[in-house]
Amino acid sequence: MLDLGAQDTGPDGGLWALAVRGVDVTALPDDALADLWTVRGAPHLYRRADLAQVAAAVAPFSDADAGKRVYDASKPLRAAGIGNLEALDAVAAAMRKIVARPTVKGEISARLTAAMPEPYLRRCRPCDAVHLYEMPFRLAAVRAGLELEHGTSPPVLRRIPGFRAAARVDKRFDVIRAYLRLLGPATPQHVAGYLDAPVGDVKQRWPDGGIGGVWRPRASGGKLTLAVDLWAKVPRQAVTDQAERLAAFRNMRLADVTFSS
Repeated sequence: MLDLGAQDTGPDGGLWALAVRGVDVTALPDDALADLWTVRGAPHLYRRADLAQVAAAVAPFSDADAGKRVYDASKPLRAAGIGNLEALDAVAAAMRKIVARPTVKGEISARLTAAMPEPYLRRCRPCDAVHLYEMPFRLAAVRAGLELEHGTSPPVLRRIPGFRAAARVDKRFDVIRAYLRLLGPATPQHVAGYLDAPVGDVKQRWPDGGIGGVWRPRASGGKLTLAVDLWAKVPRQAVTDQAERLAAFRNMRLADVTFSS
């Protein structure tokens, strides 16, 4: 799972994703994992020892691919004659200079806005301000050798000690291959084409699974309650057992589990 990255969002984040897969996260050394903005610009946990290869593995495959990853930021760059990869490198260089010490995202954003020319900037209605497009900001952070301080909100970025992206990447860090090992194919025909394998082989290797429902945790005063909406026949005791695990993970007491059906 850490080859692909454990998405680190929400109150439980990547550590909970590891815990439910059998990892004793309380036994991990403080510096064993690192938090990076990578896939879809979301924060993900990786082994610190793997960061050089991870940075290379999550880099865009081409300028066109980079354009798809930065979404609407690509249009003004293209109009100004600036390539998408060139833009990411320019933002990364500026970010690297700014983050000489751990720095909160808002300060980095303000200083980037002052440093970068108009094609890199947009008018943000929610913020009522002009600042860098969000996706180039996030995707350039890894190129700049920056990590997130785990658990900070708003996020604090700092330099990765001794960082340098790897020139060659082991296949296990390939994002698509790592996804397939963990979850199986979403579209067998496309996956088979990517892996240069018959569709039948892909289907046999990765059997279909299913989602039994969703739950919504709420915490208050050291107590945890969960509202559960089941979509399939799932034993309620099994759900309650998992709720107990979540409460223990959060160092809370499970107060109640309610089922909508």
